[in-house]
Amino acid sequence: MGSHARPNRIHRTGARLATVALVGAVLPITAGGLAEAATSTVTHSADDRSDGAPTTRDQAAPDVATDNVFLLDARDGSQERAMWAGTKADDSVSMASTTKIMTALVVLQHPEWLDRQITVKQEYRDYVTENGASTADLQTGDKLTARQLLHAMLIPSGGDAAMALADSFGVGDTQEARLADFENQMNVQAQQLSLTGTHFDSFDGISHGDNRSTARDLAKLGQRAMLKPVFADIVKLQQFETEAPAANGRTRYYT
Repeated sequence: MGSHARPNRIHRTGARLATVALVGAVLPITAGGLAEAATSTVTHSADDRSDGAPTTRDQAAPDVATDNVFLLDARDGSQERAMWAGTKADDSVSMASTTKIMTALVVLQHPEWLDRQITVKQEYRDYVTENGASTADLQTGDKLTARQLLHAMLIPSGGDAAMALADSFGVGDTQEARLADFENQMNVQAQQLSLTGTHFDSFDGISHGDNRSTARDLAKLGQRAMLKPVFADIVKLQQFETEAPAANGRTRYYT
């Protein structure tokens, strides 16, 4: 499998909260779970009960601005508990940067590698410039751990950080092969999670023609990601400063 075969391939020595976009309605993920954040977007009518609880009618048809929406009670983390689905909850559409949730989930399948150092390549910087991708302002030659790169990807939504992770956790003798392998790992995860309306052709959401998901699938993906303590701890942050400088001495601060 080449010089990047597992487990030796990782040898290279920000406050926008990560979100689950229920296509048209963006629900922030909090440490309390998806349902806690999602319920704040529902507008109740004047017919709400006097004790503050919504009426059955409101629960059946909340006032939201999109049909591509799915509300999931994810508090117990053990099973899908659908609360409400829009008429297009199962339509596959572009998911943009919420792609990075699956990127993080694939990386977190290998917690033993989170503190391995990864060297930032010029290609990662070129990628964000050529594609107009969001950036964590990584500099060529920087050495950061995979854990630090997860922060750089999930807080400022760094496409350069996403590429660094995909290139390091993918298998192959060339960068093209490693990125393709990582995207395949993303699709394998999607199949294992029964995300039947989801397909990845990107590690950061910049599609090559078939990067898509559904509101229902994204809610389920968010639920699974929140079961990972590292992910949950990162996405509740509104700002982050690397606990230790990168290997070349630069300290990063993301909001």
